[in-house]
Amino acid sequence: MSGYIKLHRAVRGTAIAQHPEYFAAWVHLLLMASHKAHQQVVGTMVVSLEPGQLVFGRHKFSASTGISENKIRSALDVMKKLKMITSKTTSKYSIITITNWSRWQGESPADNQQATSKPPASHHKQEGIKNGKNEQEVDTVISYLNNRAGKKFKSVKGHAKHINARLAEGHTVEDMKQVIDNRVLEWSDDPKMAAYLRPSTLFNEDKFDGYLNSTSKPATRKIKDFPTE
Repeated sequence: MSGYIKLHRAVRGTAIAQHPEYFAAWVHLLLMASHKAHQQVVGTMVVSLEPGQLVFGRHKFSASTGISENKIRSALDVMKKLKMITSKTTSKYSIITITNWSRWQGESPADNQQATSKPPASHHKQEGIKNGKNEQEVDTVISYLNNRAGKKFKSVKGHAKHINARLAEGHTVEDMKQVIDNRVLEWSDDPKMAAYLRPSTLFNEDKFDGYLNSTSKPATRKIKDFPTE
């Protein structure tokens, strides 16, 4: 056994949740069920178990949980009727199988998201670099910058992080194109300023809004203040 089990809130609305001892028995079964295929020795026999299965003995189960054997018998009958479990009995032991174990207890990316508190939306978008969610947007912006400014930037992580950060704030690809157009118009004819036609400057956290909302002026005017990275 390893890790944790997942218990959906919807179980509160089921018939078994109305009986505390039945519900307790159900949770204990989930805790005792195998999380991966393995073999278990029972007496002189070797029993093969699949995920969601457990070797069950009513007396031992009662001793470990504190639930009476009569309540356990009733709880198992109810679980079978609700199709929560199935069981196979031999003269020595029973094997209980949790129905739909892989559906409710299997690991998946969606499970991990539900098991933790929901991060802020900005966190999801910034993580998009790793997951490839914003790859198309990054490529579009970099390509547009290269075409307008005559550059040869690549969609590498160092450039992508600035673009993704602005996307995380709610800005759009069109906003970034507008910034590129504004800065190209003002800086392209000035060798010193043209050097700042790069992702780290154009999409800088502190400068972006100013670049986006500025009114373009003729590029021949004298530029006094250099932008910071």
